[in-house]
Amino acid sequence: MRAGRVWPQSKRLLKIVTGLLLGSYVALASADWENHERLSRDELLEKLAHIIPGSKADLKAKNLTGLDLYGIDFHGADLSSTVFNGANLRGANLDDTNLTVAFFDHANLSNATLRRAELFSGQLAGAILRGANLDGVRFILVGVDFSGADLSDPQLVDSDLTNANLTNADLSGANLQVSC
Repeated sequence: MRAGRVWPQSKRLLKIVTGLLLGSYVALASADWENHERLSRDELLEKLAHIIPGSKADLKAKNLTGLDLYGIDFHGADLSSTVFNGANLRGANLDDTNLTVAFFDHANLSNATLRRAELFSGQLAGAILRGANLDGVRFILVGVDFSGADLSDPQLVDSDLTNANLTNADLSGANLQVSC
């Protein structure tokens, strides 16, 4: 009889906890990021088109959540604190970029290049990095959150993964040669 009472209470508690967790995720995913300028794809492309040759694009603290950024060339840009949650960055060039405290939760970075990018305290929970080139990327400080990320077949040669959270990450076929 006692076990019968515990089960409904446990089941009810599980529903409450699940609801809270899902509610927190929905709140984070739909956060308006009020201190981050919201740009459309066209507005972003306009900003990139007006970069003086030899200078770096200043795209700090932009909100690019959910945008289709397929194949965009961000090479060398300052994208610190930029929000890419849920964005399609397949085939994008993020080489030599500053991605300090950038958010890529559930973003698709398949076949993107991030060579020599600096990703300090970045968030990549649930991100897809299948076939991404991450050669020389520096993932340091608090540690990058790759929990649940698809890291199958990326190049991680000479990448610093100190303190990275790789819980449930798919590393099948990953090249971790000389990586920390």
